[in-house]
Amino acid sequence: MRTPNHRCLAFFSALLLLFAAFPATAQDNDGLSGSQQRRLSSLSTRITAIEARLRALSNRSERLSEKIFKKNFSFGAPRLRIVYEDRIGCTFRVNTVQISLNGKSIFSHDIKKQPAISGRQIVFDQEVPAGRHRVMASFVIEGYGCGVFTYMKKYKNIRAQKPIIVTTEKGQASLVAVGPIDKGGDTVENRVDVSVEFTKNPITHLKP
Repeated sequence: MRTPNHRCLAFFSALLLLFAAFPATAQDNDGLSGSQQRRLSSLSTRITAIEARLRALSNRSERLSEKIFKKNFSFGAPRLRIVYEDRIGCTFRVNTVQISLNGKSIFSHDIKKQPAISGRQIVFDQEVPAGRHRVMASFVIEGYGCGVFTYMKKYKNIRAQKPIIVTTEKGQASLVAVGPIDKGGDTVENRVDVSVEFTKNPITHLKP
């Protein structure tokens, strides 16, 4: 597809060739005076300058378009977002949260030292190298029932953890949502598990 700059460049190039050929033909036939030839020569010089400016503008436009495309689309560096969400319900309470990425802690929370977390919370959102990454989510949970379920409070230090392998790709945004969940079961220990949600989309589609 030809841009307006390319069309202008082609037009002025053709015009330049026309005026370049015209004086020579006219000069052979003595059809132009010296004054007319000088005017045409001056016009030709101006057209050449305009042509050079248009070429520079076209090159600059192409570089800018390429830069914008690389930034927003398929050539962008991979991005990884990790979200914590407490889905354990009211039967249990999460005492501590520890989330690490490739062996390095990226988020920790202790309910005895910090306010309880409500809703979804972004704990990591950065560009990462393409390839495999290891996310480890660990939780310490205790029973926290009320009413007829107050007996749950006798259960302490229930541990749940899960390693998650994420493979990131160029131009892709990977979203990993982790958190404790009560999946039900015969024993209290078997009820507690780690919920993992994983999605991957083009970087421009990643929403807060």
